[in-house]
Amino acid sequence: MKLKRKAVSIMVTLSMLLVLLVPLATPAFASATDNTALTVPYVQAGEDDQTMGTLKIREDDSQMRNGDIITVDLPSGVEYSTQPTEATLDQYVVGAGATVEFVTASDSSITVAVYDVDAGVANETLYFYYGEDEDGNPVDSTVDIDSDVTGDISVTIDAAGTTVTSESVRVARVVEGDTVTTIADVEAIAIDATDEIETIKIKETVPGIIKVVGDAGYSDIVLELPNDFEWVIPDEADMNISATGGLVVEYADLSVDQDDPEKLYIQVRGDATAGQAGFIAISGLQIRVPDDADEGDVEMNVDGNEVTEEDIVVATVGDFGFKVDVDGDVPTLVAGKTDKEVADFYIDDIVPGTWIDGRTVKMTLPTWAEWEDIDDDVTELAQGTIDGDDPEILKYTVPDPSVNGKAEFEEFTVNIDADAPEGDLVVKFSGSAGVEGELVIAKIIKPFTVTAETPEVFIGLQDQAVGDITITETQDEAIDEDKWIILKAPAGFSFKDDYDIEATELEVDNDDVDGRYLAFQVVDQSNKEPGVVKITGLNFNVDRTIPVGDITFEVFMTKNGLDADDYDDFDEAIDSDNYEDVTDVVVGYVMNPAPGGTVVEAKFVVGQATYLLNGVEKTMDAAPYISGDRTFFGVRFVANALGVPDANISWNPLDQSVLIIKGERILKLTVGSTTMLVNGVPVTMDVAPQIVDPGRTMLPIRWVAEALGASVAWDAATQTVTLTYK
Repeated sequence: MKLKRKAVSIMVTLSMLLVLLVPLATPAFASATDNTALTVPYVQAGEDDQTMGTLKIREDDSQMRNGDIITVDLPSGVEYSTQPTEATLDQYVVGAGATVEFVTASDSSITVAVYDVDAGVANETLYFYYGEDEDGNPVDSTVDIDSDVTGDISVTIDAAGTTVTSESVRVARVVEGDTVTTIADVEAIAIDATDEIETIKIKETVPGIIKVVGDAGYSDIVLELPNDFEWVIPDEADMNISATGGLVVEYADLSVDQDDPEKLYIQVRGDATAGQAGFIAISGLQIRVPDDADEGDVEMNVDGNEVTEEDIVVATVGDFGFKVDVDGDVPTLVAGKTDKEVADFYIDDIVPGTWIDGRTVKMTLPTWAEWEDIDDDVTELAQGTIDGDDPEILKYTVPDPSVNGKAEFEEFTVNIDADAPEGDLVVKFSGSAGVEGELVIAKIIKPFTVTAETPEVFIGLQDQAVGDITITETQDEAIDEDKWIILKAPAGFSFKDDYDIEATELEVDNDDVDGRYLAFQVVDQSNKEPGVVKITGLNFNVDRTIPVGDITFEVFMTKNGLDADDYDDFDEAIDSDNYEDVTDVVVGYVMNPAPGGTVVEAKFVVGQATYLLNGVEKTMDAAPYISGDRTFFGVRFVANALGVPDANISWNPLDQSVLIIKGERILKLTVGSTTMLVNGVPVTMDVAPQIVDPGRTMLPIRWVAEALGASVAWDAATQTVTLTYK
């Protein structure tokens, strides 16, 4: 062996001389190896006999040469547990496609030479071991790691003058080590009952945390329940115990303290190895709950000389009963729709044995909703039926005394009446099975909203204007195709058959008026955007029996498609069950007539921005004034006072003219012109309309009022103008 070492020494010297003399002459010296760690395990600082990943040096593109010298150094703070020697070389380095020979070693370094390289064959591979070989089998080359080592641990390859790449390769990572105890699921156990809990797992975060200590040959782990609770270990056939990472736990290693039965001892034996974190898993354990236990979580304390102390919840204590809840998102449904899916929901027994054979569960919707599509047989329940007389009620039966667990209701659908209120769709649980509670399974929105202008109208007048009415869908497709919508005015109103109806995003047809009803049909529903229907130019007659106050229209929609010929009139149609009142809208205000048959009296005071309309104070944005012995008023306020709605007042900026329409009278006045057109006939005034800041059109009050059929009185003492319309 001395001769062999001498030969190796000569070869090293010759190799170094060749590098110095002809450093660039031979392409074979170019680095071309793939240096990797087969694994990068977690290790602990301050621990001995740690396992790191195997370093693999593989020749891909060229070939190692006989006599190549390769050194691999451990980093500072990391040493071999046992210093390598020539005799133990195969525990530290092996070659594939080549032979390695020992050159030298220390407690943190090893140097080898490569021989017997197959001529012309690349892919030679060297493996440097640190506790396990390339197949993961343990070998005697573990390392000791100082307590101040942190982060990645890399070994350094020094192979100058060879085809092997010189570099550092990470083979392990230092982490803080502890154990984590978990349970697969938290089950409920009844008071004064014994039941099985789910699998308990105690897992290392890094290898070697749980170790056999002392002369006893095992390590103790203690699982402790609250006072008066007891551990129960069933027969071995009902248990499943497993351990990995060199740890050993068997059925015989479990024991309950006879004096303190809330304590369960686990004896861990074996050698905790070697590169991979281990765990202990125990299934089948049971807990006995005392008869005076409080409802709530059962916390278990985990302790021992080699595990991290912690508390975890392993069960809950409860009395017999049920939990109801939704599973997933709660959808938004449109009133008036049919066969729409609600949220999935479930009924779960709090403790096993709560379901009783033959008992029933009843699920009741509000009166404006009904069940449509259901699953007759639900897990844990069966014989699901919708009540024929009250379809808002759904009933199930518990089919089997052995039933335990969760009844899940998925993809159930409902029908929602068009008159359903906006808000929560709540299902109420009852029945002999003992299930109680409420759940929100959908949110309800109206199919449309209705807005309207609100002009003042007067008792006993004919052909008075209704403000514009706008019907807007709450979302696209909210109103189904073929649905009818009916506007119903209060008794004493009758519509004039002269109006415009315009729709966007949807199509309407078959519109008609009949007394106090106006109806139209949606013949093509909206698609991407909410539809809008606008009714303009609508007038009605107001009977003398109408009370003073708001004018409220009811707005109805059919439950489903309806042929207009199905009913003789709208009264009959709405009285049927096929129409539902979706919403109401205020469209105006009825004014009270003054004594002596005076329909309206308006008082204006020069210089004041308020006026009285039948004794009710109103506000203007421009005060009346006198110019050239004539009193001027803002156009809109004069017209409103005489019963003209805003919709019948228009301004043309091109010729600066104002158009006022009241019944059959049409007035046109132009700023700066003394000519007023009344139904197209010119009338000469002694003053012209004016514009004052900030852009308000002011009209000579007497000319306009009298043209609209009102009388005008002037009180010079109080500077008051009184308009009277009979």
